[in-house]
Amino acid sequence: MNEIKIKGVKIQYDKTNVRIIDSYKVKEKEMADILFWFMFKTGYESKRSLDSWLREWKAHNRLYRLGLFRSHTKDCDLNEEEKWWRLLAYSILGI
Repeated sequence: MNEIKIKGVKIQYDKTNVRIIDSYKVKEKEMADILFWFMFKTGYESKRSLDSWLREWKAHNRLYRLGLFRSHTKDCDLNEEEKWWRLLAYSILGI
């Protein structure tokens, strides 16, 4: 797995997954900028849109702040082949 740091945020990635380490620490206003620079610097091509990634990341952060599934929501895994029902849940939680 490759690794890059953008604005102090560690991101691990390969062809099928992007993992943002300690994603709960990042403020919402910085998320889009970090993802944009990640894609720009690595040339990463995703099947999912930047908005889809943002909704998932926001959903992870909200669940973490609520104390739900902390071991799973501490880091944010942006999988390329995400199930439709998870994408729906992220759309609702990541508004």
